[in-house]
Amino acid sequence: MRRGLQDAGVTLGGRVGALFAGVATQSVLAYSLKAEGFGSLALCMLFAMVLVLLFSVGSDVGALYFVSSKKFSISEGLFYTVVFGTISSILAMIAGWGLLQLPISFFSKAPHEAFLLSLLLIPVSLFDAVFHRLLTAVQLFKHFGAITVFRSVLRLLLTLAFVPGAGWGIRGALLASIITAGTVILVTGVVFFRRFDIVPVKPSLHKLTAMLSYGTRYYVGKISNMAKGQIGIIILAFFATRAEIGWFAIATRLVNLVEMIPESLTVVLFPRVANDKQGRKDLVARTARLVILVCGFIFLILAVFATPIVRILFSPELLPAVPLIRILAMGAVIYCMAKIYLSYLVATKHPGKASIVVLIGVAVNIALLWLLLPKIGIAAAAWAMSANYLVSSSIIILLFSHLSGLSLRGMFSFSRNDWAALGHGLGRFTTRTRYSEDGGRSS
Repeated sequence: MRRGLQDAGVTLGGRVGALFAGVATQSVLAYSLKAEGFGSLALCMLFAMVLVLLFSVGSDVGALYFVSSKKFSISEGLFYTVVFGTISSILAMIAGWGLLQLPISFFSKAPHEAFLLSLLLIPVSLFDAVFHRLLTAVQLFKHFGAITVFRSVLRLLLTLAFVPGAGWGIRGALLASIITAGTVILVTGVVFFRRFDIVPVKPSLHKLTAMLSYGTRYYVGKISNMAKGQIGIIILAFFATRAEIGWFAIATRLVNLVEMIPESLTVVLFPRVANDKQGRKDLVARTARLVILVCGFIFLILAVFATPIVRILFSPELLPAVPLIRILAMGAVIYCMAKIYLSYLVATKHPGKASIVVLIGVAVNIALLWLLLPKIGIAAAAWAMSANYLVSSSIIILLFSHLSGLSLRGMFSFSRNDWAALGHGLGRFTTRTRYSEDGGRSS
């Protein structure tokens, strides 16, 4: 328990540092690009992200699972990631270039050169994400936290230099992301080669197939999970103005920043769950209870003070995002809890079930968007996304209860141990922000 709290504190500390730098970056972009430019940038980033997810079968979550469960050595994890990642990136970039030649209205919402530049984000963002997460699979949580902060601070500095500094606008923002991701890949690679005996790997068809099989089973869920958060922007790209897209984009960005909290904890939980025959179900349930408590408080503050937050941090031009933030917060609270349970499904060889659940949520999202968009405009995207959160989260909670054998009452009942764990974790986090430790590990 103490080791887990220590790792959680380090990881969460890194996420908190990244959160502040991330908010600062979004603030710089909002003031520099205004609502329309912010919307155009969101579409360019979305274009690259969608292509990465569509083509990266097996190279992300598969590598994390097999290294975490010790079915692959770190050398094998890196090797197969490079194999799958290279093939995926080439195919994705070719597909992206081909799509840009078509007369699709989506591509009229940003400069053609910006969309072309976003293709370079595909390989660097893919390898950045996978190599960074692999640090947690081998218990290097301090390195993971430090690189998390480094990435956000570097992106902030490059954004300042390229966007308001050089005046490169959307292209400068994309270039800042590309250079940041490439730098993180190099830094992470150095960590692996210095900490481990990385050796050449003889390709194994069996292991290649196993990794591809695992990735394929979670493929639908991975795509649907992306669509859950981005389907609103995708559809708005065809029917809304660039300013409206910018309003919705900043609302989802703020919600995503809060979601970094459960994501940071799943980083710690995943290797423990994957490497335990019982899946550490009690630890997962306790973590989920604490997450809904902490995230619920943050979302309450965000909803109450959304107007001054947006006015000060992101400029008055983005104030129409305020009601969207409040709508999204209602569903995002329960989804933060469900994220913990979702990681349990993926880590305990149930990626297919996770895929189906997330797909159901996306279907709800699309249906409500289709019904409400003509009637209430851009607010429909927020209501549809919030409903997506609520439906998919409810199913995930019930599925976790069924698979783990824990009752709903047991899952939601707080105990003295929960408060003790929260107090101990906060104490650990506070101590680490004041003192540097010698790097020793608790047993």
